[in-house]
Amino acid sequence: MQPDAKAGFEELLEDLFGLNIRSFQSFKTLFTSPVRYFNAAKTLDWGRQSFTPSPRLWLGLIAITAATRFFWGEADGAFMQAMSAQAEAGFNAGAGDKASEIVQIDWDQSLQEMFDITLIIEPFFMVVIMMLLATFIRFWGEPLTYVVRLRYLFAIIIPATLVNLVLTILVVMAPKNWIVTLSILQIGVMVGLYTMTALRGPFAGQPLDSAVPKSIVLMLILFVSVFVANLLASLIAMTIVIAPDAIEAARAAKDAGLLQAP
Repeated sequence: MQPDAKAGFEELLEDLFGLNIRSFQSFKTLFTSPVRYFNAAKTLDWGRQSFTPSPRLWLGLIAITAATRFFWGEADGAFMQAMSAQAEAGFNAGAGDKASEIVQIDWDQSLQEMFDITLIIEPFFMVVIMMLLATFIRFWGEPLTYVVRLRYLFAIIIPATLVNLVLTILVVMAPKNWIVTLSILQIGVMVGLYTMTALRGPFAGQPLDSAVPKSIVLMLILFVSVFVANLLASLIAMTIVIAPDAIEAARAAKDAGLLQAP
């Protein structure tokens, strides 16, 4: 049997990330006319398969983020160097004057390992949180099934996820002293796009005195959810990577008389 000559770049994207030309149309619609995408989310087949389902679209972006890790997450890159310095400073501040005597940590290597673990497990936390939110968030202004509510929540976070992916990749070209500025910009993108996507999507056509407050409340809920998912994943990654060495080093320091027994 001969290969299908029609298989091309679109099929490759779908094989790798679950994305295709319909996905790019979905991205465009979420930025230009999100209400169309949300209306399609209320149908069984996404408007006769006009758009890619929002959970799959979001997972595709997460897959691209992980796939480009080698590009923006190099150990000697500005982003990872800044993160390493912040992690070391935070640990030293928490451990106090005896930090250097208690444990020696290769922060560059440890941060690489923590990032890899976080990239793997954070999407699972996010999916679970979104599934829980879809159960309780019901102030859409119309009766919606659980599945549609879940589709809505993923759709709202997609534009910000896409823009922040681009900003993350651009970090490699930014000077080291721009890292804080770019991080603040990413937070601003999340706040702004979460709010505007909700306002122009599921709450479009509703009175502004109702739509605006609901969009802001939904933005806050989603912002906290993303923070919690990242925090949980980071804590688990830190526990896996640093805790064993830190415990062993603390025991050694105690035996050497550097630490006082409780």
